[in-house]
Amino acid sequence: MEDKNQAGLFSEIRRVVIGLIVAFGIVTLFAGLVFYLIPTFFQSGGPGWSNVEGESISVYYLQEDLSDFNPRSYLSRVSEAEQAIATKLSLKESEIPDKIRIYVHKDLPALKQAIADRKSSSDRDVPLAVMDIIAGHEFRPVLVRLLTTFTWGKPSSEFLRLGLQYYFSDKLDNPHLRAAG
Repeated sequence: MEDKNQAGLFSEIRRVVIGLIVAFGIVTLFAGLVFYLIPTFFQSGGPGWSNVEGESISVYYLQEDLSDFNPRSYLSRVSEAEQAIATKLSLKESEIPDKIRIYVHKDLPALKQAIADRKSSSDRDVPLAVMDIIAGHEFRPVLVRLLTTFTWGKPSSEFLRLGLQYYFSDKLDNPHLRAAG
């Protein structure tokens, strides 16, 4: 009789342990799905975005929209410009954003749609330093604006902001903007 009770107790313990292992496996699988697979699929601003990563800059683009776009070349030009602008502004490395994410769009409607999609998304992976650029347009003024906003805060006047933007991006064709810079 005592052997039957011990066998029944051992069988009950084994059933509880197996149930706990199965429950833990299900929770682990669900957590992996929620915290790894879904964010990996949607991390770049939505499906379809390709990206090229640099040290402190990432370039995102839709390959089907920009078939002749060379992201590696663009990334190297932006990285060089970032270093040159940071040197001109006398910025410390700690003042420059850790990661700048640049979205390159084919035209203005695509840019507006991407911004609207990003703002309505529940994705919290988007860093604060985000630039949206139309392919073929100059990126330096936007980069200067981003760096000065992050380091010095928002300028007190639009004229001062434009002056700084054009002065540090070597676009000094307007004498009034030259004076503001």
